[in-house]
Amino acid sequence: MGKVGFLMAVFVCVLCVSEASVYQVGDEQGWEQYVNYTEWIASKTLHVGDTIVFEYDKERMNGMVVSLDDFHSSCRPIRIYQTGLDKFISVKRAHLYFICGFPDHCLHGQKVDIRILESPALLPQTTTQSSRDTQTQPLSSNSSPSPQSGQCETKIVVQQVPADPRSRTKLVKETTKK
Repeated sequence: MGKVGFLMAVFVCVLCVSEASVYQVGDEQGWEQYVNYTEWIASKTLHVGDTIVFEYDKERMNGMVVSLDDFHSSCRPIRIYQTGLDKFISVKRAHLYFICGFPDHCLHGQKVDIRILESPALLPQTTTQSSRDTQTQPLSSNSSPSPQSGQCETKIVVQQVPADPRSRTKLVKETTKK
């Protein structure tokens, strides 16, 4: 790739990052019991590159990433967070489930189901040029074929960045074979 192509790719990446949004879970109510997170997330559309912030009293609650089954039963967390101010940058399209692991907090509504969509800048767009149709491909394809049932297990891996008030946690979706 020539210098112009490289610079164009860098510009597009910077443009995508600058358009990212920050979402505080629960808005001004934060991560708390008795908040309707289903209603909260219904008014949001999160994309790759957006930041999800959980703010809460770490002495009274936490945040846990769980599977869909455990979202309903609160059994085994994939990862537990307890800093009181947890930040995640979505780096891939994903469907994430967060709950509070303190007794009865899930029963009081402290859980949220968040879908992360492709960044609008990365979605394919169709254009027509004279007599031939062309399709613009996304800069980076994060999609992979859907696995057949029983062939693989999906995990969400979290990579901590060194402690720093400006640091963030990155969410990465990984698929591993059973």
